[in-house]
Amino acid sequence: MSNCHPHKPHCPQLDPVVVDPVNVYKDFYYSQPYDVVHPINIINQHHCVPCPHHVTVVTETDVMGNMMGPGMMPGMRTSGSRSTRGMRSARSGGSRTRGSRRR
Repeated sequence: MSNCHPHKPHCPQLDPVVVDPVNVYKDFYYSQPYDVVHPINIINQHHCVPCPHHVTVVTETDVMGNMMGPGMMPGMRTSGSRSTRGMRSARSGGSRTRGSRRR
């Protein structure tokens, strides 16, 4: 042991003083699994959503066509008849009134 005071080298050594012990804890941890229950309620919701369903209505009409003579082909003219192709008619929107425009 070293001396506290080097100037007095002849001091006698004292007996040690023992104090109460101090507790020092070393903690060790170990996993210990346990169950945590999470209840889940499933609720089925049903919704009506409008969705178009396309329906077609078909009408059929029989009409009589132009009478053709013997040896005539469709689209052929007989003498004296005039073609209406290229002529304007009120029905087809061909005639125009003042101030109106064709589209």
